[in-house]
Amino acid sequence: MNIRCGTAGWTDRTLVACKRFYPRGSSSAEARLHFYASQFPLVEVDSAYYAMPSASNAQLWSERTPEGFTFNSRDTVGLMA
Repeated sequence: MNIRCGTAGWTDRTLVACKRFYPRGSSSAEARLHFYASQFPLVEVDSAYYAMPSASNAQLWSERTPEGFTFNSRDTVGLMA
C-alpha cells in the first residue's frame, strides 16, 4: 500500500500566515508551489471545485513541479450539474 499526503492548496492562508512553512522570499504563488512540491507529493486544487483551471494555468503548474507530482481536484460544479 502506498499512502501519499498533501494539503488543500499551496496558497492556503494558514500555511502562509504561520511563517513557519515557506522559506523567506517565497512571496509569489509560483515560488510557493515550487517549494510546496519539494515537501509534498500532491496537492488538492480547491479552486477547481468552482471552475476548471485554464489549460495555460495547468501547464504552468506542471512546469513548476517535479515529474510525478499529483494535482487532485474535487468534482467541478459545472461537471456534475
